[in-house]
Parts: sequence; C-alpha cells; structure tokens
Amino acid sequence: MARPSILPAAAELAERIGWLIRLRWIAVIGVVCTLEAAHRILGIHLPLGPLYSVTASLALYNLVLTVVATRLQRAQRLGADRPPGAVSHAVLRVLWGMHLDREAPEAAALANIQISIDLFLLAALLHFSGGIENPFIIFFIFHIIIASILLSPRATYVQATLGFALITAVSFAECFGFLEHYPLAGMWTAEAYRNPIVVGVELLVLGATLYLSVYMGTTIARQLRRREREIALLSRDLAEKAGNLEVAYRKVRQTERTKSQYMRKVAHELRGPLGTIKTALQVVLDGLVGEVPERSRDLISRAERRAGELAELTKDLLVLSRAREGRLATEMVPVKPDELIRTVVEELRPAAVQAGVELSVKIAADLGELQGDPAGLQQLLGNLVSNGIRYTPRGGSVEVRVRRTAHYLRIEVEDTGVGIPAEDIPRLFEDFFRSTSARERVPEGTGLGLPIVKAVAEQHGGTVSVESEPGRGARFAVDLPLPDATST
Repeated sequence: MARPSILPAAAELAERIGWLIRLRWIAVIGVVCTLEAAHRILGIHLPLGPLYSVTASLALYNLVLTVVATRLQRAQRLGADRPPGAVSHAVLRVLWGMHLDREAPEAAALANIQISIDLFLLAALLHFSGGIENPFIIFFIFHIIIASILLSPRATYVQATLGFALITAVSFAECFGFLEHYPLAGMWTAEAYRNPIVVGVELLVLGATLYLSVYMGTTIARQLRRREREIALLSRDLAEKAGNLEVAYRKVRQTERTKSQYMRKVAHELRGPLGTIKTALQVVLDGLVGEVPERSRDLISRAERRAGELAELTKDLLVLSRAREGRLATEMVPVKPDELIRTVVEELRPAAVQAGVELSVKIAADLGELQGDPAGLQQLLGNLVSNGIRYTPRGGSVEVRVRRTAHYLRIEVEDTGVGIPAEDIPRLFEDFFRSTSARERVPEGTGLGLPIVKAVAEQHGGTVSVESEPGRGARFAVDLPLPDATST
C-alpha cells in the first residue's frame, strides 16, 4: 500500500503560488478577450493602447514570476538555504511589517509581492476602463480570497487594505480631476438597464465572480480534504506501528524478565556449592587436615582464588537480576543520603588506604530524604567508589560529591585513574563488558559492576552518565529523582 506524503509548508506554498501563476495566464487571456468584445461587440470606446500596455505588463511580469517560482522550487528541492535572487528576510519584514513563514520565507514573500502587483495592475486596468463605474471592480475580491489562502491573516488584512486604498485613490482622483476619467461610452447610458446586452454583461460579470469564487474555494477545500485523508491514513498507520511497538516492547520486557530470572536461578544454585568449595579449599590451605606440600599448595591456592572469583560473579549476578526485576527491596523507604554515603565511604576507606589512594567526600547541606532502597543504593555507590579505587594508581585520588538540584539528587564519583577509551564508553554498561584500560590495569573482574549501577539507578527512576579521557580519570554522575519531583 502506497503511503501518502504530506508536503512541507514550503513545498505546499510553492505549489499554490504555481496555481496563482496559472490563474494569471487565464486572466491575461480573459482581459484580451474582454477588451476585444467591448470594442467590437458592445461598441465601448476605450483607450486600447494603455489597456493593452497594462495587459502586456501583466503577461511579462507573470513570465518573470514563472521563472522565479521554478528556481524557488528547484532550490527547495535541493535544500538550498536561499535561492538566487531571493530578497533578504529581514528587509521584507521591515517593508511589509509582517511575519513571513519561517519554513518558506522566500515563497511567502513572492506570494505577497505577486498579489500586491496584481492589485496595482488591476487598479490601472479599471482606471482606463471606467473606474468606479466598471462592473469588473468586483474582481478585487479574487485577490483577497487568494491572499487568505496563501498568506497569514495579518498579511491578508494588509492586502485587503491595499486593494481598498487603490480603489479609493483611483475613484477620488477621477472624481476631483486629478486623473482623467475614461467613461464606458456606448451602451452604458442612463437607460442602460433597458438594454439586454448591458444587463447581460452585468449578469455575466456577477456570474463570473460567483463561479470563480466557488472555483477558488473548492480548489483549496479539495486540497484540504486530501490533506485530511492523508493525515487520517498516517494517523492510522502511526497507531498500528505504535501498537506493534508496544507488543514488541512487552516481548522484550518479558525476554529480559525471563533472562533475569534464569540468571538469578543459576546464580542462586551456584552460590552454595561455590561457597562450600571455597571454604573446603581454605581449610586445606590452613593445614587443618594435615600438611600440604608446596607444589600442591600452589594449585589449591589458584583453585581457591578462582572459586572466590566465581562466588563474586554469582553474587553480582544475583544483585543485577534482582535490580532489573525490581526485587532489591519489597518497597521504597525514606533514605538519608548523607548517612548512607558516609557509611559506604568509611567501609571502603581501608581499601583506599591499602591502595595508596586518597578518598574524600563532599556532601552538601540540606539533602533531605530520598525514597529508595538502602541496600541497592549502597550497592550502586559501593561499585562506583570501589571501581575508582581499583583503577586509580597509587598516589591518585577518588572524590565523592553529593548535592541537591531542583528535582534530583546528584551523586558524582570522580577519580584520577586510568580513564576509559572513547570507543569503550558506549558499551560501558553492557553485561560482562570491561574496557581495555580496565583489563590492562586489573585483569580480574566480573564486568557486572556498572550494569548493576545502571540497573539500580533505573530502578529508582534515575539515570547514570560518564565522562572520561584515557589517562585523565573518569567522572560518573547519578541523578536520582527526589520525592517532590516524582509526585508532580
């Protein structure tokens, strides 16, 4: 099924300007036919020289507009910022005192200029063909209808004012003798109402006005109905795609839930045996079951260390799966961030001292309380701080900063460690992923610490971001929504 394409404002306005140019060619032909009929059939003596000069000017100007409109449409298709010969947007605003379409300033300006010139030329034609007594004076309304279709309401009022001013100027200038009056001599006399030809012409002008108005109105109405149908089709397609997306999203969530449950089950099943293995190996290493030969001790030590790493991995898997399932806590409780952060920092201070890393904390006053899970938040902060200590060389520093913004509690952990390569940052929160700099610094690691940080942050409705450069450390920022923010 072919999908409709809604024209952008610029293209649609350019299309309607092309329609106006085509109407003008019809008007040129109509003026010529009317002049010939008035002269040869109705016997009306008019100054044909000036009238044909104005008509020729109309045709020449419309030819120029055809070229300009073609260049404008080509420039819009090519995505040009401003087609050749376009008038400055700022200058046009000063001259017209109106707001041009931001998406199509050149097309809007061209429409304004066309309608204004048309009104001047129509006023000239009326002046040389009877002025106020010419029945075609009603044709001024066509340009106001066109202006209401193409232009903004303010611009349309400006054009209506211009048309009325031109009619008024011509009428009073002829009335007071400033301009020569060219009467409709011939059949237009005091008894003209008895002349069937004159009556027919008057009715013909009125009929032409009515039917041309209908044509203009139905043309734009037809375009609007077509747009409405296109929008309805697009809305239906969008609703279908949104429904499909919702179904796909539910499937993804179910898959993630199944994966988390599987991870949790496997980790739970492995946790007990691994603990038993590690304890048994430690008992052997401690010599509680007899002296262990040196060669065997090395093998048992390696096995005990690997069992410890697996135990750490299973613990992280349990934390991660529970966080993603929202099971780190049965319910959110009020948490005092300052107390929680100081507790975590003090627990990790011995590790920082042993690593030769300075650990400092800056906690702003009046942090208030946070609705959250204390165990999960401790896990989040503990992972960030321990990572900072782990990947910072001796003599470096790790700083924890906590402050309150309008809607969030921001926790920042910044270190002077090895940093993270730019190409690794997009994958930093993937399960089991470790950056190249981290693997070089510390070969062992589960690759689950940062995914846990992200899962806990998202469980609390927050976000986590990172900034880093290789060799210049890293800064992790966690934003957790405050109670007043989540309730609004």
